[in-house]
Amino acid sequence: MEKLTVPRTEIIRRGLKGRCPNCGQSGLFAKHLRLHRNCPSCGMRIERGNGFYLCPLSLNYGIVVFGVITPLLLLGFRLNWELKTILTLGLAISFILPLLLYRLSWSCWLMLYYACLPHELNANRPEICDDLSFDEDPLIRR
Repeated sequence: MEKLTVPRTEIIRRGLKGRCPNCGQSGLFAKHLRLHRNCPSCGMRIERGNGFYLCPLSLNYGIVVFGVITPLLLLGFRLNWELKTILTLGLAISFILPLLLYRLSWSCWLMLYYACLPHELNANRPEICDDLSFDEDPLIRR
């Protein structure tokens, strides 16, 4: 097995900091809720197209539903809060929290994906590799 240019520990470190898993530079996002298609520093394709956004969406959903809404409902019913109060709080949180967690969920998804498949990173591919990975844009080369 070849030695990785960017090891898994570094991929995880970069993911936790919200940086590009390939080059380590910040700038995954153009604006708060707009992901760059490619890393502005190294050109690695970040937004890979159909279906790749589903995991960050699932991470966000799981955190909101199982980490916040469910405990809120259980706590609210346990403390005998009014149903109106519980629903108002639940709706407010379910609209605001996903927006706040958007960057984190994308960063965690990229970290998980490339930690499991480190050879998919441009930096970890052999120089003599002619075949393009399904995530690489043929117009942007290293």
